[in-house]
Amino acid sequence: MNITGDEQGQAMLEFAGSIVIFLVLYLFFITIGLRIADYSAVQKVARDGGRQAVMTGDINKGLEKARQTAWMWKLDPGKTDIYFYSSNYGQRSFITCETKYRSSPFSRMFPTLVGGQPVDEKILTGKATFGWYDYEH
Repeated sequence: MNITGDEQGQAMLEFAGSIVIFLVLYLFFITIGLRIADYSAVQKVARDGGRQAVMTGDINKGLEKARQTAWMWKLDPGKTDIYFYSSNYGQRSFITCETKYRSSPFSRMFPTLVGGQPVDEKILTGKATFGWYDYEH
């Protein structure tokens, strides 16, 4: 006589419960990793655009460089907004590049699962300010 009973069903139930927990954790960490990658890319776009605008003295060249950097880091152009601001403080001139990106990594990973609609969309913002002195000779 077997007093422990049938343990195959119990093992299968424990496996099913634990695999669901591990799958949810796996998706969570992948989504967080992609969000961090998007945030890093947004910072890089702002930095490259602002630096190019200051070095050339032309905001249009800075915008072109920012768009190239966004393409290189695989940011969706339809979700990326790039703005430039200039200001002066005494002899010092500043150019600020601000980048905003609507990030939805889960929708990018599983587009058919969510029907192409954004899920958990967050707006990530990056800002970089560069300046220089104008000296009169």
